[in-house]
Amino acid sequence: MARTPDQESWIAATYLKENLGGQDFELYGGDVQISLGANSRLTAEYAKSANQTPFGFTTGSTYRVELNTQLSPQITAKAYYRSVDEGFANNATFSFAPGQTRLGASIAAQVSSSTQIQALFEKETNYDIAPAVRSTIEALYNPGIQAAPGSLLDNDLTIFSAGITQKFGASALSLDWVSRTRHFPHQSTTGYFRPKAPCGKFAI
Repeated sequence: MARTPDQESWIAATYLKENLGGQDFELYGGDVQISLGANSRLTAEYAKSANQTPFGFTTGSTYRVELNTQLSPQITAKAYYRSVDEGFANNATFSFAPGQTRLGASIAAQVSSSTQIQALFEKETNYDIAPAVRSTIEALYNPGIQAAPGSLLDNDLTIFSAGITQKFGASALSLDWVSRTRHFPHQSTTGYFRPKAPCGKFAI
């Protein structure tokens, strides 16, 4: 595939199999990066696991797709989608890991040599069974080999932010308005200003 510097395109595959006596674990997947020109690239990953232990059998998949692009010399953008099934594992252990889906997009525009405006959207959804929280002395000192099942998850979080970054010489100061909406189990929304000094004397 393409090997032009900073415009590489490639594809790769992974396969792993472990036999640990009473535990059998198998993982396979693939990765691909596609250059979409001098300033854009698309990256995708996929993996699937199968895990057989004395405690049961689990299987699941995970996905990731990400696009990075420069729409113009002054405007950059990014979008992504990530998903993990509740049964996916990346090692030979059996646990109650919940499923999760995340998606988002962001854009930044340089409106002058010292001023940038930016916006971001993200949404996260959690589902299925999470590991139990160890809160007793006995559980903390005797965690066991495998995680115990906890509660069933069904919640999501949506974040939107928009703001401005201003440079002052070698320093920069950002101010964003952030809105967070959570469904767990009822909807609640909060909004606030978030100042940030990436560098220099404006540390906050």
